[in-house]
Amino acid sequence: MRASWITRLLALFSRANPNPQPEPMPPPYPRETPLSRLYAEQAKRGKKVFDCRGYPRNKDYDWREWGWPPNKKRGRAYGLRDWSKVTAVMLHRPGNPDADWHHKRWLGVPVQLAVADDDTGVLLHPLNALCHAGHLGNDDFCVHVEFGYGASPAAMRAMVRYAVSEIRANGGGVNWSGPVESGPLKGRFGYHPGRVALLSHGMVTNKRDNRKDCGAFVWQNVARPLIQQDPGIVMGPVIGSGKPIPEHWR
Repeated sequence: MRASWITRLLALFSRANPNPQPEPMPPPYPRETPLSRLYAEQAKRGKKVFDCRGYPRNKDYDWREWGWPPNKKRGRAYGLRDWSKVTAVMLHRPGNPDADWHHKRWLGVPVQLAVADDDTGVLLHPLNALCHAGHLGNDDFCVHVEFGYGASPAAMRAMVRYAVSEIRANGGGVNWSGPVESGPLKGRFGYHPGRVALLSHGMVTNKRDNRKDCGAFVWQNVARPLIQQDPGIVMGPVIGSGKPIPEHWR
């Protein structure tokens, strides 16, 4: 009698929920990354990010849409490097200020990142890719960022912040200890991972046309504010036969 009562009770619960399943877990909150922050910052300002990292370079494109020359092999990367070697961000501007530096025109430029004239952020290669954009071996440790002449300082700073954050997130930069010399942590002494240097193109080359690159406007409105705001961003050294930044840039 007792066994049948238990059997009927179990059957009752079985009919109410014949296939009991655990409650589904909510999806995990997506982890914020330097790239997701860049997308969010661009969207907040009504701007876009153009990701062409997977686009082939050694082929011809319609030059009326993608700029001259049609073949973009000059913009290809030459393999990857270890993130621990990436310690600096170099700032550039194109040699032709009169060109329309729209987002598709950058495909043939050998840099990892760019900002178009309309503030579109352009992702050209992974930041640990090797791009022959500088001189005297600095490609081994630099991420190259190039800015169109119509780009706003806010968009340029956002792209450099992304580069610095991505370097740090992947174990790049230089670990250092000592007093913080600027910013909100001024005077604090301690261990600090991921110090990243900012360089202008002119600080690494003796070529006459590049000595004034990236120019006073970029240095004063992009590099200097970032150095002042983040104690882990510093002005890089002069390398090889490069030249110091001019006094009127400071």
